[in-house]
Amino acid sequence: MPNDLAHYLREGAEKLKDIGLQFASSSRGDKFDTDLWKALGRSRWGGKILVPKNAANAAKAVAEIFNQPGKWQFDCSQFVQVVNYYAWLKVLGDGDFNANVIASGGIKIQPFIGSIVTTRKHYYRRESRKEWMRYRPDGDKSREQQTCMTAWDIVDAAPIGSRVNFTNDKAQHPSWRYENTIKVSGNEFIAHHGRGGKNVFKVNELITFICRLGAGRPSADFDEANKHIWIKEVEYHVDVPTPVTCLSR
Repeated sequence: MPNDLAHYLREGAEKLKDIGLQFASSSRGDKFDTDLWKALGRSRWGGKILVPKNAANAAKAVAEIFNQPGKWQFDCSQFVQVVNYYAWLKVLGDGDFNANVIASGGIKIQPFIGSIVTTRKHYYRRESRKEWMRYRPDGDKSREQQTCMTAWDIVDAAPIGSRVNFTNDKAQHPSWRYENTIKVSGNEFIAHHGRGGKNVFKVNELITFICRLGAGRPSADFDEANKHIWIKEVEYHVDVPTPVTCLSR
């Protein structure tokens, strides 16, 4: 299944590669398919929470995102969600996908949180590149625990489809400070804000790309970029045993 999932994550991202650089969670408004989706309030990050109008056929609502991508805009966290929805729809098929959605209470597109196959099973975060990653059981900050693993150890152990957030310390604008990506192999990540038809990057390419794009440094090489780009968050969507080998309060 991981190989199938990776294939369909790539396929889904390819179908969305021409969507412009819009931020659906920003205050500038939201663009989505109003025939099949409706707004259900707003998230705490400002973007609308979107749900299918026909809750019993989420498969169709998801499939049509990729058939008619021009009706949509996404920020990078929403992009991670919808590409995962597409991949799991392809792996499970319409019937099983709909059954899972119904059994879990519905599917949503919303900044960062998601639902169904993009809910947090394991969540790691730090506030600066000098810190160890910290583990939040069930995403609960009050129970946060420090790990003794590097950010890259946690990424390496992450299942295919996990969200990996890269932070750019040299970003020229807050919108470019963070890039949420999807892990598709041990050394490859999908990024929403690709350029020139490319949105799957090897890690060194990705770090260089994020620096050039967000920091306005078109000639930056990997060594320069690596000084400013670091991993802030890792979010597992599959409930595998936590890779953390030692914890402390």
